[in-house]
This record gives sequence, structure tokens and C-alpha cells, in this order.
Amino acid sequence: MRTRIIILGILGACILLLRQDTPVRTGILTATLPLQRATARNVNAVSTRVGQLQQIPLLFSEQARLQAAIADLQLQLRDRSSLAAENAALREELKVANRPATTKLLVAPIRARSFRTETTDQGRQFTPTLTVSIGREAGVVAGSAVTVLGHLIGRVSTVETNQSEITLITGETSRIQVELDGSKEKGLLKGSLAGNLFITDVTQGIQVPAGTLVLTSGLGGTLPQGIPIGTVTETITKANEQTQELALTSPINLDLLEYVMIVP
Repeated sequence: MRTRIIILGILGACILLLRQDTPVRTGILTATLPLQRATARNVNAVSTRVGQLQQIPLLFSEQARLQAAIADLQLQLRDRSSLAAENAALREELKVANRPATTKLLVAPIRARSFRTETTDQGRQFTPTLTVSIGREAGVVAGSAVTVLGHLIGRVSTVETNQSEITLITGETSRIQVELDGSKEKGLLKGSLAGNLFITDVTQGIQVPAGTLVLTSGLGGTLPQGIPIGTVTETITKANEQTQELALTSPINLDLLEYVMIVP
């Protein structure tokens, strides 16, 4: 108890001395001036830090807004690049295929490649397919011809709202009525497991030189007449058989395609 009274007395005396303009008060203030300045600096630093912390939510909000703007610009650039590529493909198609500019073609970007398995009298057979990113909304119709640089490479097999499946002519189950340029001799185009193309049921005795152009005949299906497919490379049937079988090749490399043209 006595100690507390002594301490309180000392504190009271100090307060009285500080309130009076005395040498003691001046000495104390002078001695504590560095401490006062350091305290002021610390207070200012803390105030600045608190202000910076208060800005963090605003910075996060600004960052999110900028990231959204960047994503939108990237999407616009991709769309512009995709549109430019489609226009270039369409111009090339019209030029190489010698089609008038008024020809209606649908540019179809390839989304995926796959194989469809079918069971036939000859067992399981594999048909290569392409999935493209346009469908019914773009005007795609099942059975439509699919071309690249004016040459037939397949036809539309199924159509959904925004995508379609294309069956390639190189598949084992592919069958297309064709004719030989010049003679108009008819035959049946078939694919194979290896992706090679053959024409069967060609009349025996007709001379078919290598390089003869093969076109769609327009018979037995929805494909129009006169679409080029490829050229004959050789006759592979023996002379004593009733019909000839021809091998042909397409100028289109199906493995390198990014776009195809659909003729609705």
C-alpha cells in the first residue's frame, strides 16, 4: 500500500512539472523528442499500411475485370482468325474447283476424327468418319456431298443441331456410283481397310488408261453428277473375268485436313 502511494506521488509530481514551463519540463521534452519523432513515423507507416490493405479488395476487383477483358479479346482474335481461315479455304475451293462464286458451300471446321464399326456379311468393318462443327442450324442436310478442292471425300451421314458426322469414301462400307470421264462407263466405287479406293463392275474389254478421271454418276443416291473423285492408276482384274476392277487415287490427303466443304 505504501509503495502505491509513493508511485502515485511521483506520477503526480511529474504531471505538475510537465504542465509548468520549467527547465525540468523542457529537459524532459528535449530528451524524449527522438522518441516522439520515431513514434510519429511509426504511426504514419501504420496508417499507410492500413490504407494499402484497404485497397486490396479493389485491386482484386480490378484484376478480375482486366482478366475478363483479356479473355474477351483473345476470343475475338480466335474468332477473327477462324473466320479468315474459313474465307481462305472457301476462296481456294472456288478457285481450284472452278466453281462460280455463287455456288453455295458450307465451310465446316473439323472437330474430331474417328472410326465407326459396322457388322456386315463380311464381318466387322471399319469406316473412317469426321465430325465437323456445323449442323442443322447452318443448313447441313444428311446425304450431302463433302468436298475438298473440288474433289469428293465423303458425304454427310448424320446431322445434329450444331455438328455433323461425315462418312469418308475410303471406308470399307463406302459404296458410290461413279463414271469414267470420256467414255461415261459406269462402275461402283469402294473403299478398303487400308483406305485405298477401287472401282468394280466396269465392263470388260474397255480400255481405261491410267490418269482417267473418275466422277460421281449421280445414280443411286443423293450425290450430284460430275463431282471429281480421283484418277485411275491401274487395272487390276484378269482378262478372263466378266468385269474389270480399277485402282484409283485421290489428290486429297485426308490426314492433313482442317476444313471441308459441304454442298447442301
